[in-house]
Amino acid sequence: MTLRELRYLVALANRAHFGRAAEDCHVSQPTLSTQIRKLEEYLGLALIERNAKSFAFTPIGQDMVEKARRIVTEVDALLSSARTPQRPLTGPLNLGVIPTLAPYLLPRLLPLVKSHYQQLQLRCRGTAGFWRQAAAARGTLRRSVRRIAGQSERIERPPHR
Repeated sequence: MTLRELRYLVALANRAHFGRAAEDCHVSQPTLSTQIRKLEEYLGLALIERNAKSFAFTPIGQDMVEKARRIVTEVDALLSSARTPQRPLTGPLNLGVIPTLAPYLLPRLLPLVKSHYQQLQLRCRGTAGFWRQAAAARGTLRRSVRRIAGQSERIERPPHR
């Protein structure tokens, strides 16, 4: 069992689609499928029920996804804290931006971030209310930009579980 296989499993659970999960992991869909089957073989468990057009996680698969999610989150936190003292703002950072702000904020923000923090892998996603909260709960959103009525934009850190 590898951390990569756990990341693929979590990506599949997050996206509920093999192709989109593979895209998020920067691999082909057959590679992602093969690695998840390899994980199932290693564990000796069916994590996913597959049919011709869809799939569903088995009950044990859902449990394994939650455990894998915690492991991946902890490993990412470990790597982040190890990098922070020597190189602040390096590695992946998921940023959620509400769609009404994105066209105004991102064209200004992204060139500045890229020029000052070349090692930062910033991933921006349009997020709104429910989706922002769900992503924060899954541990896939590290920062969020939103507008509060009567106040200027602010960047917030979603609470950790």
